[in-house]
Order: sequence, then C-alpha cells, then structure tokens
Amino acid sequence: MRSPEKAIFRKELGDLFSARSTLSLFVLSSFLIGYGFIQAVDLFTEASRAAIDHKELASGMNPFEGILVPTLGSLYLITTLLFPFVAIHSISNERQTSTLKILLQLPVPFSRILLIKWVGVFFCWFLSTVPALLAIGLWLAWGGHVNVGEYFTLMLGHALYAFAILGISFLIAAITQSSASAALLVLAVTLGSWVLDFSVSSHSGSWVKSLSFLSLTASIRPFERGLVLSESVIRLLVVGLVTGLSGFLWLSQPGASAKSRLRKVAAVAMTCLFIGIASSFVPLHADLSEDRRNSFAAEHETLLRNIQGKLKIRIALSPDDPRFKDIQRNVLSKLERAVPDVSVSVVTTGKSSMFGVGADDAYGLNEFEYQGKIETSRSTSPKELLPVIYRLAGMNAPEVSSTAYSGYPLIANASPFGWLFYLALPLCFLFLWWWHHRIPNFHGGNSK
Repeated sequence: MRSPEKAIFRKELGDLFSARSTLSLFVLSSFLIGYGFIQAVDLFTEASRAAIDHKELASGMNPFEGILVPTLGSLYLITTLLFPFVAIHSISNERQTSTLKILLQLPVPFSRILLIKWVGVFFCWFLSTVPALLAIGLWLAWGGHVNVGEYFTLMLGHALYAFAILGISFLIAAITQSSASAALLVLAVTLGSWVLDFSVSSHSGSWVKSLSFLSLTASIRPFERGLVLSESVIRLLVVGLVTGLSGFLWLSQPGASAKSRLRKVAAVAMTCLFIGIASSFVPLHADLSEDRRNSFAAEHETLLRNIQGKLKIRIALSPDDPRFKDIQRNVLSKLERAVPDVSVSVVTTGKSSMFGVGADDAYGLNEFEYQGKIETSRSTSPKELLPVIYRLAGMNAPEVSSTAYSGYPLIANASPFGWLFYLALPLCFLFLWWWHHRIPNFHGGNSK
C-alpha cells in the first residue's frame, strides 16, 4: 500500500480496536470458545474410556466431530451475534461523524477505501479465532490428533460465513441512518436464517424445505462434515459479494437519488446471481474427511462414475422416519455426488403404497430403476443397496481394499486450563485495548 492507503488502514484499525464492540467480540469469543472446548474434551474423554476398554468402539472416536466442530461451533455463534456490530461500527460511526465525506475527498479511490475497511474488519474476525487456535494447540500438546484437511475445511466454512455476514452488515449499515437500526436489521437477517434452518430440519417434508436455499446456516453444515461443496462456497461468496458491492455503490454516490442507486444495486445483484446460478450447473465437491464419511470407498466411487444412463430412485419413506435419515446420509447423498445422472424422488404419503395400491406393505419398499430394469429393497445400508445398483447396471461389485478408520481415543482433562480462556486471554484483550487508548497517534487522536 502507498502512504495514503497505509494511513487509512492504520486509522481503520485504530477505530476498530478502540470500539467497545470489538473488545466485546474478543472477550466473549474467549469465554464461549473456551467453554465449548472444555465441554467437548470432557465428553470425548468419557467416550474414550469406553473405547479404550472395547477396541471395537475406537472407530467412533473422531476428533473432528468430537473436538473441532463443537469448539468452532461457538465461533459460528460469535459471528452471527457479535461480529455484525464490529462491521456496522466501521461504516455507521464515520457516517454519523461525517468522516466519510472527508474520505471521499482523499486522492484514493473510494473502492480502495472500502476494501481497506473490509480487510480491517475481517482481520478483527480472524483475531477472534485466536482462542480456537489456542484450544487446538492444547489438544495437540496432549497428544490429540487433528487432520489438517478437516481443520482447514471447517475454517473455510466459517470464514465464508463471516464473509457473507460482513457483506450483509456493510449493506445495511450503508442504507440505514443509525447504528442501532442497522444492528436490529442485521440481527433480524442472521437470526431469521437461523430460525429458517431450524424450521427446514423440523419440517423436512413441507413447503418450508423449498426455502432452505435462503438459510446461510445450512451452507456451513457440509464444512462441518469435512465436505467442500461448490454450491455452498458459491452461495456464501455470492451473498457476500452482492451485499458488499451493493453497499459500496450506495455509499460511493451520496448525492445520487435513491432510484438511481437502487438501479445500480439491482444490476450488480443480478450479475452476481447469474454467475452463481451458472456455476451451480457444474457441481464440484471434495471430501476431505479423514474417514471418508461423505463418500463411498474409492473403488465404489470409480465404478459408479462409469454409470452412463439415468438412475432413478424412489424412496417410500416418510422424511421423519429414522430409516429415511439413514438412507439419505449413507446412500442417497453419496450417490448424488458419485453417479453422473441420478434422480431421487420421495413418497411422503405416510404408510401407503408408493404405487397407489394403498397397502401398508409397500411402505419402506424403495425402488431403483435403470434403463427400464427395476429392483426393490427395504434396506437402507450401502452394503445391500450398492449391489442392487450394480446388478441393474450390469456391473460386478468391486473388491474394496480400503482399511477401516481406527479412531483416535484420548483421555485428557481440560478443566485446569479454563483460566486461559476465562481469565488470561480476556485480560490480554483488555490490556491491549487499554494500551491502545494510550497511543492516540495510532488512530489519529480519536480515543473514544
């Protein structure tokens, strides 16, 4: 960065670090992430005691699901409820103090000024993950296992979610007149997404499911399974870009009419949405989970990709039936990523026949069709259903040589280290905030 840009960046960091919302973000992130980590370690330790005595249970001891996901689950809560206040402060404070008008007159493109603001706010979010890094460091010091691919997949999901929340916060802060109004609207959006995701999971067979694409929370879920889906990545990126660019257009033309600004915002939104929709037609995925919980064995994946015709699957199970959840998680979701052309339809008529006969015996009788040939099965296990698909496609089942996941049981006690998260880190954040206020030149003399 050139000298003017460096000065703007220093001023932006100074304003952010002097804000009470940023201090609250850091302190509460230490409390919540530390609490989540300690609880996760206690539960993992209890389960590990049984796994050590019974070796067959060791395969279920997955540190990714048992430690990383619960620990960083607190980061999701922080990003949803606290991070918007930091992003809003970056815009609303300067609008209320008329500093934004001064920035518009500097010999620096306004787009670059907003980019500097964006980087500064996102840097604050990254600092809020320091307690999570400390927790993972403790886990490794105790001899725990962390798979690098799983960790970065999970962090990627949370970073993309924070990117989307940042864009939404910028846009709402740009179009509202006060930070209080902006905060209420942002919380309405984030909590609305949260409630929508809960409603979709509770009413999976109703019309509410058609609104699932509006939920940002649902986009994180694949990352929490170690799965990178292009659909989730594109959705979060598009939301962040559409809202962020719209906020930029709104702020960069303070003298323009609302109608003119809305027209440009709509053009940007339509362009980004078109790119997102076009990209969704090329679905890509990467299963970075160590135990490949989201995919079949590599031998099965290779063979299933060679199925050229359309595979039709009709499931005669209610979405509330536990067997439906089993077949969806263990078979259907994996087939949709492995088979080039597959369609799944679900019969939700209760315990009635999917063929219209009305007999209860047809409930649970799932149908597989390929090139006019049909087979049925009541099983929900991939060991039973994959041979059915191979018979329909005229293929022989492959020999699977992959080894079973061994698991990583570990007995540890995290409670004695609670002082790091509940006392040491918060005091460090408080000291840095206090020390920062003693250096007014760092942020242009503004020590509010």
